[in-house]
Amino acid sequence: MEHYLELQKKYPNMYIAVKGREVIAYGKRLSNVLKKTERVECTIEFIQSGELFAYQASFPLRKVRLGEEIEKKLKEAFGIGFHEVFYPIAKARFKGTNETWTEKLFTLIFDTGASITLFPTEIANYLGLIKFVEHEMTGVARKEECKLPVNMSRVRVRLEARAYA
Repeated sequence: MEHYLELQKKYPNMYIAVKGREVIAYGKRLSNVLKKTERVECTIEFIQSGELFAYQASFPLRKVRLGEEIEKKLKEAFGIGFHEVFYPIAKARFKGTNETWTEKLFTLIFDTGASITLFPTEIANYLGLIKFVEHEMTGVARKEECKLPVNMSRVRVRLEARAYA
């Protein structure tokens, strides 16, 4: 995020909601910021105070609408409004086959519970990966109809701090 030092001075130890390059809401409690930005697609990030020895791994949350059709179906089926999901967003560089970190910075949905991460084929092509193991994967439901064909490879990833432009 550009101008992070300015944000630290103005919003220390607060959550901020950003749309475009504008802070549209802020607060000490995430729940308050979420209420203020209800039905607005934005990125939410915790701004650290910058105090010595204060460290917290934080990633912005991108709030995304599911879409009117699925929102309506969920409301009818369960009687609840389920119109938004939040994705932790990370910026990362990869080490390609030439053993150097990519110049390009990739935006990823960061799944902290995943032991294996899936990437589009375009990233494998960009990195010049040629060694793969063909496999089929599923999510939590290990059922035949949930299988997804994948090409597995080993790649090094470096998460970039404060690269949320």
